[in-house]
Amino acid sequence: AAAALLAPCLLFAAEPPDGCLQKLLDEEEVPLSACGEVMGRVSVFPMGVLPDGAALYFVRERPGGTGVFSSMLAVTEEDGVLRRVFHVFGGDRCNGGITTASRIAGGGFVIEKNQTPLDLGTGEQDCAICCGGTKKEYYGPDGVRKCTSD
Repeated sequence: AAAALLAPCLLFAAEPPDGCLQKLLDEEEVPLSACGEVMGRVSVFPMGVLPDGAALYFVRERPGGTGVFSSMLAVTEEDGVLRRVFHVFGGDRCNGGITTASRIAGGGFVIEKNQTPLDLGTGEQDCAICCGGTKKEYYGPDGVRKCTSD
């Protein structure tokens, strides 16, 4: 379903099934033939191609219950096998959940993550629905965090 909506943004000859991308959150590689169904609800947003040729995705996963987990995922495909290049885990809603993601000069990306008041040092609340603000994290094209700003 999501792949059809993203057809103008295809990063591979055929967009990998969301079930493949979901499995790559936990596994190093997944044969396209073994992707299976999506567990829970997954939204996948292509973010372009990195300088090394890997496809970058913003992934939001709702595995069940109240959690909403977000990640950045870089993937390559060769001979019918998807390989995870890197996975930057955001978190669950106010506990580091990614609110925005964008590409920056040099091939990297920046993500804005929700923070609780406790994370920010402005209060004692520390729960998945207790957002107190955000912080930005800057990453290179290799998925390594370069710096953080408030």
